[in-house]
Amino acid sequence: MEKNTNRIDYLNDPLLSDDTGIFEVRDELKSRVRPDYIAARKKCRDFDCFDQLFEQVRKSIADGLCKPLPIRHGRVKVGEFFVLKGQLVHVADVFDKHARNGKPDARLRAIFDNGTECNLLMSSLVRRLYEDKRAQRIGKLDADP
Repeated sequence: MEKNTNRIDYLNDPLLSDDTGIFEVRDELKSRVRPDYIAARKKCRDFDCFDQLFEQVRKSIADGLCKPLPIRHGRVKVGEFFVLKGQLVHVADVFDKHARNGKPDARLRAIFDNGTECNLLMSSLVRRLYEDKRAQRIGKLDADP
């Protein structure tokens, strides 16, 4: 007679020998804080103030005065420009600084070169920049609106 070794291996499985039940949530699986609202792009009412800046950035890049660089760190500052999915993005303002999931975060007023704006979380912008393999940091210009 042949023994059923599969049954014995199944009972000796270390994952199944744990005393915690399958419906008990471990400390490692605590829920994360969700954003208070999901930012959506809308038309930028004062885009004419920023249009000149986008033109300056394009001209500086064309003239070789500033060079887009790959994203290397997750800090975002007011006045910086980025290339995200082929669009220029300007960080016009930082507000509502707070901690989210134990890390510093804030809301940004991001202006896009297509005339839209968005109040997204800094962590969301940084995440999108890292996801886009062609994203670049252009830096700051000397003049702000």
